[in-house]
Amino acid sequence: MRHRFIKTAFPSALALLLAFGASGCGKKTTPAAVSQPAPALDASAPPAQPAPQSQPAAQPATQQSGGPDLAEINRNLIRWIVGHKRRPSSFEEFAASAAAPIPPAPPGKKYILANPPRIELVNQ
Repeated sequence: MRHRFIKTAFPSALALLLAFGASGCGKKTTPAAVSQPAPALDASAPPAQPAPQSQPAAQPATQQSGGPDLAEINRNLIRWIVGHKRRPSSFEEFAASAAAPIPPAPPGKKYILANPPRIELVNQ
């Protein structure tokens, strides 16, 4: 009984797989993308203005209260760990090569790299 099912179902399944496989694996191009003429340059037209930057300049991660935003600093730490594929040996190593600027610690406090990897503020 089992062999009869395999003998009848296998050719049908194989034909179905071949039909799906052959139906749309190639790269398709549209006629508009193939034949677009180059735009003509007008010598009397003023030069185009550069596009404004989409992201503002990097600002240190601070909260509205003025203190450092530890959540944002820790997100940057996780990005650093993923990018470098290792944990930094110290906060100083992380700060020196972090993609985003780190705000100065409040007076009487300092940043440390805690375990599990996270940045904390402690008394000096």
